[in-house]
Amino acid sequence: MRIPMGNAGNAIAAPQEQVRVSPQAAAQVGDALARTGAVGMQVASQALDQQRREQEKADEELRRIQSVRAVATTKNGLYTLEDSISRGVLDGSISRADAGKMWDEQSAKIVQDSTMDLDPRYQESVRAGLLDTQFTLGSRVRDSVTKRTQQEFAGELVATREALQRDAANDRATANANWAQILDSQGPLAGYTPQQIAADKQRFRESTAETEAYGIVNGAKTSMQALAEAEKRINGDAFADLDPQRRAVLNNTIAGARASLEQKAVMAAQRAEIAAQRRERQAASAFDAISKLSLEGKLISPEYAAQVARQTAGTPYAEALPALLQEAQQGTAFAMQPLDVQRAMRDAVAVKGNKEGWTPALVKRFDRMDAGVKAAEREYADDPLRAALDRGVIAELAPLDMSSIDGITKSVSDRLTQARQVETRVSGAVSPFTADEARQVGTVINAMPVKQRADAIAALSGAIGTRAATALAGQISKNDRALGIAFGYGTTRTTADRYTAELVLDGQQVIADGRVKIDTAKETGIKAQIAQRIAGTYSDQNTENAVKDAAYLMYASLANGRAPGFTSGSDIETAISLATGGIVERKGGKIPLPPGWKEQQFDQALRAYPAASIAGQTVDGKVYVNGAAVPVEEFVQRLPDATLRAAGGRGKYAVTAGSGVVTNGQGRPVIIDLMNPTAPAPSARPQARGLLEPGNIDLNARPVVRNKDGSISTVRSMSFEEDGREVLIPTVSDDGRVLSEEDAIALYRRTGRHLGVFDTPSNATAYAKRLHEDQAKQYGGRNAR
Repeated sequence: MRIPMGNAGNAIAAPQEQVRVSPQAAAQVGDALARTGAVGMQVASQALDQQRREQEKADEELRRIQSVRAVATTKNGLYTLEDSISRGVLDGSISRADAGKMWDEQSAKIVQDSTMDLDPRYQESVRAGLLDTQFTLGSRVRDSVTKRTQQEFAGELVATREALQRDAANDRATANANWAQILDSQGPLAGYTPQQIAADKQRFRESTAETEAYGIVNGAKTSMQALAEAEKRINGDAFADLDPQRRAVLNNTIAGARASLEQKAVMAAQRAEIAAQRRERQAASAFDAISKLSLEGKLISPEYAAQVARQTAGTPYAEALPALLQEAQQGTAFAMQPLDVQRAMRDAVAVKGNKEGWTPALVKRFDRMDAGVKAAEREYADDPLRAALDRGVIAELAPLDMSSIDGITKSVSDRLTQARQVETRVSGAVSPFTADEARQVGTVINAMPVKQRADAIAALSGAIGTRAATALAGQISKNDRALGIAFGYGTTRTTADRYTAELVLDGQQVIADGRVKIDTAKETGIKAQIAQRIAGTYSDQNTENAVKDAAYLMYASLANGRAPGFTSGSDIETAISLATGGIVERKGGKIPLPPGWKEQQFDQALRAYPAASIAGQTVDGKVYVNGAAVPVEEFVQRLPDATLRAAGGRGKYAVTAGSGVVTNGQGRPVIIDLMNPTAPAPSARPQARGLLEPGNIDLNARPVVRNKDGSISTVRSMSFEEDGREVLIPTVSDDGRVLSEEDAIALYRRTGRHLGVFDTPSNATAYAKRLHEDQAKQYGGRNAR
């Protein structure tokens, strides 16, 4: 079908007819255009006016903001200037006289400079608005000047007060009057209020009265009559200004001085009476008097002293008396006594109370003693050197170079001497380090690799000796168990020539790093096996636990590197052997052998053990087995068949006797040291007749003094009577000076150091002679004195 297309597809553009405009219409169009142009011009002009007005408004706002900023900036500058000038005035860097002028000039300049660029319309108003700030801050500057003036006057008043206080020693009334006058005139200038001035006058009068009164009392302490006169004066009208509390203190001081004089008189009377009576009554009477003096401060009549002496004769009072008398006469406290003496004194009071009946005073005395003993036991256990220092046993701690192990070993000698001195108070090994220093030693060593740690332990142990090293190990163990155990092995080496301590430290590191897997079963694990083998070997449980831990750590070191899960029985035995020295069954019990020893060698050493090594531990040449005295020679013969128990140190053993151990006459265990069976040095103290208290001076560390005749003096000595006892003291000081008798006695009073206390002068002289002979032998017969 054909679809019709129309003409759409064939349309062609064709010209159209032109539109014609009449002249009248053209004129109308022109008028319209003219009117439109006029309206446009008017609109444009209005827009320009609006823009100009907005610009002027913006400019005005800008000038206002500038003036506000100028005010803020100027105030900040003024505050800064005021702070600077005020601080300068107060610290003296700016003169008080110049401060006001400086403020006026510089504040004006700040205002001028900060506002000079402002619009003139705002400038004056801004400056006027800043006047209040200038005035306020200027007042602060003036306040600082006033404060500085007051400070200077106050400083002058302080200096004047001190000068007048010194003048008051000569004329108290005049000094008081002068000070009152000065305060009235200068106090207000220093800023003092009337109330403060009045209070200061009162304090000055009280202070000068107190100073004079103390001088009067202190000058009267040697005379009963003078004390009575002093008491009357300080309680009279002349000292009405004295503060009531200060007056009470002075009255108590007078009472104490009077009591002291009375006590001295009583003691003098006692010495005269005791000289004609039995020794037991003399000791008991002196003990009671000095005990009351040192512990209670109470007076005791001669009649009561005699009564107590009769009642307590033969009690532990007599045994504790020598040390107490010595310490009391030196003015030292109960706490300075050796621990065993403190315990004996305390127990003696308990015996008295239980036998004769308790009184409130006796209960109080016992409680004080018991608290003192417990405190001493606790503090000596925690930090022996510090406890001894606090109690006056040693005057000061010798210095140590703690910067390195080398520094420690080179500087520890004097500390070792002090540690040995402290051992006389605690009857046990004492480390030459305080607790803090021991921790520092541990820190220094722990900063090293394992092998170097072991080398450092060996070096330090060698420098201080086995006894001190054992004590140091105990200190370190409180904070670092493994390091403390390692220290206990000191210089001991394995058969592979390694320090045993290295195995302990290496085992600790191996376990910490997880480099070895150890069977930890409670009943069957490695630790349990080690514990079963060692159990019962040592008399001291703490020592046994330490050895078990040591063996366990050594096992870890030995087992390091083996296949996982591998257990070597030989490693367990090796570790136990290294830790204990080897355990053997002997006389029905287990004992550890000295490191590297065989049982045969052990038996030979017992058979050959020198009697002198045991005699040096006794005070009377006898040991005590279940309380029965046995001569040392006889005891040594029985030694091979004795039952021994490990006594802590390597190769050291106590001898069992029933449920206890063999002791010396002082109740201390007798120790068999198989590794060091040495006889006492020639300078060891000889046994002496009538010895009441052993000396406390190290005879091996005495200075040598060359006399004009070529002889030498080391233990040159003298003795003097003190409360019925003869005290033997050196007349050569620690720094090598030969002392007069007066200086030697003064040194003894100050330090408490002596060569022995005896019952009679003849026994003291005999002991001094024997001591001189022994020293002569020690120094090669060089005419020692």
